[in-house]
Formats: sequence, C-alpha cells, structure tokens
Amino acid sequence: MENFQPLEILLVRFVEFLPKLITSIVIFMVALFASSWLANLTAKAMRRRNLDAELIVLSRRVVRITALILGTIQALAQVDFNVTGFVAGLGIIGFTVGFAMQDVTKNFVAGILLLLQQPFGIGDRIEVAGHSGTVKDITLRTTEMRTWDGRDVLIPNGDVYVKPITNYSRDPRRRIQLSVSVSREWDLEELTHVVLDSLKDGVGVLEDPGSEAVWTASTQGATELSAYYWVDTSQVDFRSAQNTGLAAVRAALRGVKEEFSFSVKAPLLDAP
Repeated sequence: MENFQPLEILLVRFVEFLPKLITSIVIFMVALFASSWLANLTAKAMRRRNLDAELIVLSRRVVRITALILGTIQALAQVDFNVTGFVAGLGIIGFTVGFAMQDVTKNFVAGILLLLQQPFGIGDRIEVAGHSGTVKDITLRTTEMRTWDGRDVLIPNGDVYVKPITNYSRDPRRRIQLSVSVSREWDLEELTHVVLDSLKDGVGVLEDPGSEAVWTASTQGATELSAYYWVDTSQVDFRSAQNTGLAAVRAALRGVKEEFSFSVKAPLLDAP
C-alpha cells in the first residue's frame, strides 16, 4: 500500500489543480476571442473616420497583442505562475536589448508615432531631413521617398520625426513670387496695374488670397518690384504656374512700352 501513496498524492494534487487549470484555459480562450473582437471593433471605428489603412493595420495589431498579453498574464496567474518574476525578467531583458539596439528602437517608436500623428501620408509631397519628394511608403523603420530628380531615398523614422516637415500636399494653395526690374522711365503706378492684371487670368490663379505687388528697391538705373500671386496646385502644377506667370508679365510689359528695358525672373525652388 505504501507504494501507491505517491500516486495518490499526485492524483489528489491534480484534482486540486484541475479547477485552476480549467479556469486558466477559459480565461485564455476568452482573451483570444476578445483580442480579435476588440481589434476588429477598433478597425471598424477607424474606417468610419476614413483614417489611413497603415494606421488601421497598426492599431489593429497593437490592440490585439495588448489584449492577448493581458489575458495570458491573467491565465498564468490562475495556475500560481510567478507572473511578477516573469514580467520583471522580461523587463530586464527588454532593457538590455533596447540599450544595445537604441537606433532600431528609436526608429521603431518614431514610426509608430508618425503613423499615429500622420503629419503626412503615402502620396504626399514633402520636404524633410534635407530631401524633397513624394512619399512612397511608411514602415515602422523607415520612410521611403521618391525625390524630384528620380532617386529613391529611405530615411530613418527617427530622423523624420525630429526634423521639420514641410507638407506641400496638405494645402494646395501656393504663393509664387516674381521679380520685375525696369528702367526708371516706367511709371510705377501704371506698371503695378499692368503686372497684376497680367497675372489674374492664369490657370489656377486664386482671387483669395489676392495678388499683390511691392516695390523693393530703386537704384540709379533701375527699379525693382516683387509680384506675389497664389495658385491652386490641384488645378495646375506649381512650376507650370510659375512659367505661365513669367510669360504673361513679360508679354504685358512688352506690349505697353517695348522701347523701355525690363527683366522678369523667378527664384529657383526645389519644390513641386
């Protein structure tokens, strides 16, 4: 009979442990179901707000993994698993790995923040970290951009997040500046009207904000004027609007007083 005592003890312990095991399995299964349900619910709510697909995918994964981890911890706690020690060990390991891979961790966190805050999206024309172009893709590590001169650039998200970002696609309204230099024989008031009238009929030129002309300098032989006008880049390309404005002003000035000297130019911008 003494030989059967260890077996009986194991059987008694198993019977005592069985309710905890069943409870643990039930909690884990509920967590598994709840994680998928919460992830889908989050995705549906974000789709109703017309948020980006990349952000929806990221949020769905984060919600699912978080719910599953919390449920697993609760399930392990039911079977007297040392969750505190396990979590502490994971924390130490995570700290060590994070310290050894600071750049990777920085880019990963920056990628999540960029997807959450959405300073730009795929297809936007931006300028950041010394590069200008169209955003092709946003991953958790890098932002891929196609520059104006046809180069594919991968910029670490850590650099993108901390650098100033110019988003040319956020507002289609852009201001164009033209510099007009004329000889002192020109009547300044007449010249102002000629320049502004020549600009207002261009494709995509906006009435609000309106065009304006400012006299900037007057030297011994010439007077300089800066003309500003706004265009809608959803209707006309920025450089096309700039070239059209240059041609219109030159034609208008030549038609008024062809015998007087003048020049019209625009600053060269690395912009769409």
